Amino acid sequence: MTSPPSGRSGVGTDSPFSPWRIFVVTLGLLLLVLLVSIQLLQEKFGSQSKLWKFTAVTLGIFCLALLTTAGFLAAQVTQQQEVSPSPLPKPSHNTISKTGCDWDPCPGDWIGFRNSCYLFSNDTKNWRDSKIACATLNSSLLWLDNQEELDFLGLFSHPAWTGLYRNGPHSSWQWEDGTAFSIHGITIQEKQPEGNCVFQRTDFLYYYNCEILIGFTCKQRTH
Repeated sequence: MTSPPSGRSGVGTDSPFSPWRIFVVTLGLLLLVLLVSIQLLQEKFGSQSKLWKFTAVTLGIFCLALLTTAGFLAAQVTQQQEVSPSPLPKPSHNTISKTGCDWDPCPGDWIGFRNSCYLFSNDTKNWRDSKIACATLNSSLLWLDNQEELDFLGLFSHPAWTGLYRNGPHSSWQWEDGTAFSIHGITIQEKQPEGNCVFQRTDFLYYYNCEILIGFTCKQRTH
């Protein structure tokens, strides 16, 4: 099977003390210091001084570079936040009885539904590494048989890679085993134009950059 093309790596989390926040705040303080310095230099040397003009231009370029860097970092973090993972809740016993969800006869943390077992992993990996992780567990990245299965998976709200991918923007969607994607009523929505790998969030599918780090879902048949 041909692996999908690579994209950008994901960016870390958005906690109040994350490195990007500290960096952006630092840039803001530096910008403030530079603006004050420009004002002080103007008062000292006068706006017609050659030294003043040279210093003002240099500091202006530096300020512009700082703002550009801060904007780039903010955009990267925003992109990752769109698919940032959240803890996985286990369904209640009421949910189990209503949906047919059960842990038996599935092993460990796997959850059973309609003759299949599912492992909802909070480990964040890109699409390719997620596929490898499932393979080591004698399973595959999630594939779908019908709309009912997607409705069940919608109980788990975290974004997770599926086994659905394409080889390029103009290629057809297919599962890991090469089977073409064709389930009536299910569409794949755009999350990023150049995306070639599909993740599932609630009961929707989105295509996205294959290198973004999110959770994944493994699936295996019970018999």
